[in-house]
Amino acid sequence: MTAELTFPSITDDPQDRATRLLLTLVADPALPRLPWTITEDGSLTAHLRGHDLCPAVAAYARRLGAAFMKQTPFTYDGHRLVAEEITTILNGVPVTVWFTSDLAAYPDLLDQQERQLACRFICEHDDPDGHWCDETRQAYANALSTLRLEAAA
Repeated sequence: MTAELTFPSITDDPQDRATRLLLTLVADPALPRLPWTITEDGSLTAHLRGHDLCPAVAAYARRLGAAFMKQTPFTYDGHRLVAEEITTILNGVPVTVWFTSDLAAYPDLLDQQERQLACRFICEHDDPDGHWCDETRQAYANALSTLRLEAAA
């Protein structure tokens, strides 16, 4: 005996619209995979954390036609990070995507000496997945502290 699944027809319910949009985004080969959530009110949200997510941010900004992108540098647990938020409405669906990257991936947000240090670490220690191991992150933090102490002297 073969079981047969039946699916309800898709309505214009906000969660159904979000589901259709999510299927479109997931099917786009130019977009990196994100852990998406469809909220109760039919919004799509996602968050991704990595060393350098600049290419992912650019891909989603293009695809979503993002009118608003906010960059916020911050420090968490001793790590200097940048949060980027893309907020838009696409096909009637509110979409918010957050990306959190190491500040070193954003040389334009650093002063000249920090930029040189960040570029050196990115070139010397970047792995294929775009993540720094804890040892490299700590080495960068130590080098950055030394740089700041020298600048303050």
